[in-house]
Amino acid sequence: MGFETIHGLGGGPPDMTGTDLHALRARLALLLLGAVLCAPGLVGCASQQGPSHAAVADPDYDELFDDPIEPEIYDPFETTNRRVFKMNRGMDKVLIDPISRAYAFAVPSSARRAIRRAFVNLNSPAVFVNDLLQFEPKRAGVTGARFVINSTFGVAGLFDAAERVGLEGHHTDFGITLAKLGIGNGPYLVLPIVGPTTARDAFGDLVDLFLLPQTYFLGPTTWAFATYQGGDGFTLRDMHRDALLALEESSVDFYVAMRYAYLTNRAAEIQAEEDEVPPPSDAIFAGSSAP
Repeated sequence: MGFETIHGLGGGPPDMTGTDLHALRARLALLLLGAVLCAPGLVGCASQQGPSHAAVADPDYDELFDDPIEPEIYDPFETTNRRVFKMNRGMDKVLIDPISRAYAFAVPSSARRAIRRAFVNLNSPAVFVNDLLQFEPKRAGVTGARFVINSTFGVAGLFDAAERVGLEGHHTDFGITLAKLGIGNGPYLVLPIVGPTTARDAFGDLVDLFLLPQTYFLGPTTWAFATYQGGDGFTLRDMHRDALLALEESSVDFYVAMRYAYLTNRAAEIQAEEDEVPPPSDAIFAGSSAP
């Protein structure tokens, strides 16, 4: 509805008299009343159109699990995926979660954060290579400088000395490199130990694994540990234990909830890389698959 139609005039914007202003206010009030009366119907429509619409009216909107980016869900192997997912949950309950809880109990939170920073630093060579593959020489230079500074002045990455001199870190991986080249997700997969991923990201994780220093200095007998999120899976599990538990307890179908959470976060992470803005720092799956 154009400006002229609202005011009932055929020309440009008129000089507002007291009568015209009163009439305009009355019409705007009626429009506002109509919008309020139609709100329930609009909310119902929004809930069917995805989180980006429902979030406006939903008081329980959460930016992590109700991300406005709607993921593409292609799960042709759902039956097999559910079996592996069930096996992973069993392994998590009897092995990974107890280890994670023991780790949290035995190691102070400040020390756990330092260990997590060390693993992030060890991931720098993979980030550096992917920065170059994505034709981002400036970001590659920052990543290389951060690795040198944090490996020396930061005591093997336990402290983020580079950030203190203005060198902010970022995450990228070979899966994101492939995504920037236009390669799609492929089918959704749930892999033993590794957890939720896609065909593209699974291949990307394998490439990144060969770029991680810990893959080599841990030795061949610890490849399973290296495979588990490049060796830092237990620190990730410790960081996000409460969020994963809340997701499980609030889900009617935990498999579907985990699939949606992973794909949504991954889509947001790739979009953030394309827009060159940092992804949500509290994301459960940031930079890696989840257990």
